Amino acid sequence: MKNLSKSRPWRTGALVAVVFGLVVLGCSGKPNPKNTIMDFFSALHADDTTLVRQSVDLGRAWRSVSPDLETPGDSLLADIPWDERLLAALTDEGKLRTRWIKTQVVIGKTEMVADSANVEVSFIDRDTRVQFYNKMALVFRNGAWKIVAFSI
Repeated sequence: MKNLSKSRPWRTGALVAVVFGLVVLGCSGKPNPKNTIMDFFSALHADDTTLVRQSVDLGRAWRSVSPDLETPGDSLLADIPWDERLLAALTDEGKLRTRWIKTQVVIGKTEMVADSANVEVSFIDRDTRVQFYNKMALVFRNGAWKIVAFSI
């Protein structure tokens, strides 16, 4: 009986190369941006400030909801940075948190281009059944997706 590895060394090398290539391709893929959206809404329901911070780029995302963070006539808010206002709105009894946890959230299709993604998110009022369709924007940085806009 012949030893195939000695008679055809290229086959062993090719097999090793193919297996290595498949392993690298399987490990190099980015996580699904939908997971970040799901983690974010789980964090809202659990009032988990740490997971909210991990899911959202507070420095950029406030721009998409800044009108919701303004309180007319409250001069004290003028001194609070926007990212801190956004975190306050997403935690405890914040405006956005209380509004969003009252709705049914449906996460839809994802569109990815390089290090950017848009994820469809629909909010359905549990009483009226009125649906608000939306897309959230995410960017991939430092090995994780971060929400940079709640509505685009």
